[in-house]
Amino acid sequence: MSNQAIALENLFDADFYRANNTDLRNFNNQQALQHWRDYGLAEGRVFSPFVDLNFYRSRNADLANLNNRQLLDHLATWGLNEGRDFSRFIDLNFYRDSNPDLANQTNRQRFNHLLNFGADEARAFSPFIDINFYRAYNADLASLNNRQLFNHLIDWGLNEGRNFSPFIDLNFYRNSNRDLASFNNRQLWEHFTSYGRFELRSLDAIPYNAISGYGLVNAAAAVAAAIGQSPFPDVPDTGLFNVDNNRIKAPEVWNRGYTGQGVVVAVLDSGVDYRHSDLDSNIWTNTREIPGNGLDDDGNGKVDDIRGWDFVNNDNDPMDSLGHGTHVAGIIAAENSGFDATGVAYNAKIMPVRVASTYYYINGATLAAGIRYAADNGADIINLSLRVDPTYNEVSQAIRYAVGKGAVVVSAAGNRLSIGDIVPDYPARYATHFGIAVGAVDSFVNTLTNFSNRAGTTRLDYVTAPGRSVYSTLPGNRHGYDSGTSFAAPQVSGIAALILSANPNLSPVQVERLITANTNSTRSGFSLANSTNQTQGLAALSASFDSVTGDFIEPESNDFGSSNTA
Repeated sequence: MSNQAIALENLFDADFYRANNTDLRNFNNQQALQHWRDYGLAEGRVFSPFVDLNFYRSRNADLANLNNRQLLDHLATWGLNEGRDFSRFIDLNFYRDSNPDLANQTNRQRFNHLLNFGADEARAFSPFIDINFYRAYNADLASLNNRQLFNHLIDWGLNEGRNFSPFIDLNFYRNSNRDLASFNNRQLWEHFTSYGRFELRSLDAIPYNAISGYGLVNAAAAVAAAIGQSPFPDVPDTGLFNVDNNRIKAPEVWNRGYTGQGVVVAVLDSGVDYRHSDLDSNIWTNTREIPGNGLDDDGNGKVDDIRGWDFVNNDNDPMDSLGHGTHVAGIIAAENSGFDATGVAYNAKIMPVRVASTYYYINGATLAAGIRYAADNGADIINLSLRVDPTYNEVSQAIRYAVGKGAVVVSAAGNRLSIGDIVPDYPARYATHFGIAVGAVDSFVNTLTNFSNRAGTTRLDYVTAPGRSVYSTLPGNRHGYDSGTSFAAPQVSGIAALILSANPNLSPVQVERLITANTNSTRSGFSLANSTNQTQGLAALSASFDSVTGDFIEPESNDFGSSNTA
């Protein structure tokens, strides 16, 4: 395949051609194709949402003298293999990096994959376009499939100024660049893709940097924004064991009565000690199963999965084998006993899903099965404090599936900075389009730990939370401290639970946006004034930036720095 040109017919989209050429709207598919071959291509008519010949010409000076037919022949025969830019909407390098199962394919093969499968599967194909975000913030488009959404964005959405990405705001781009004040939305997009992104112009009112992403999470601001209010006022700190809860302003949310009630958080990990006295009342129960009858009452393929499932041993006892998962679960939802650890969302329910038996190896198929189980059994949030080989395409597919089912996916960024892993590990790196990645800051200063993977220059939903010496539950009714992004991520899962307990009508995209736009750095950048209506825009407020760029170096106490458990 790599040495063959793509058939020109495969680049042609009859629906797109008709929609953009009103004089041809009555043509059937064969008539539209014949018209394009005979006239449309030479006339420069647009024929595909994936290919822009004018852009191809402008980005490749050696092709300036070619006519449209010659340009298309060049693209199909050589340009794709050479990795030339051919579209303002598609980035094949990004498509490769966001879909590790395509890493060994040529550009031509990747483009064919996008045409035939990727667009329908809503795979990430551009750092600046998010089809799920476009659907979530445009309720009138909810019934469109992924390919139709993409076509709508190109045909109408850009011109109408619709929101299509959490990372670029065309109104902000216009207002922050006076030389662009007279540009319409499509001209702004064309300027950004041709010049602005390379000139490092400001894209969005919400500040982001390659070290700490959007910065330290702020529960009081995020939950208040979820119900259209200003950040909740400060309350007195709640004690030594709650130092991290105080840092992320969870007590301010509790004071308003939002404690995670009604929210299920799946912990995919080494299991959970569901008998722990600080967790036993907050363990999810599968009410569709009759305990101990030896039957699969709910028909999900799991017999007597009363409290979750062990995908390592394939049984109904997800008891913790390492202690890691119990520590994570306590950070999310340890009961508010008045002493020892208190979870961020202490009235949420924990769904134990055991997918790991060691720190050093997690099977991708096992993890994917666990993610699908959690989504199918009603998990509102899925916590992934782990690392997996990116070649397991099942994991990325499972995450997309879970988000489609309404689950917020929160992943630890990883603890491998010391061995050169600067950007987040997988699955956290999927947060360009799916879920949230979480880095770790030190407990008393707002600087990233010396082990936490950084955000990276490619924008993704990356925030930070305390990850040094985090106090929580351990198996056998014990408590203790541990360090790692594994224990920063569940604090963000807890905040997501607080948000959903305040406003259960939000989509995963909206929850992610509320968290990233209301950190200590972004200062309540967005609010949902009417959260039951997804077309209600997120109103941009004033933003200030506390540049978090340094490292606070101290002896490392992270036991999981080189393991598959982040």
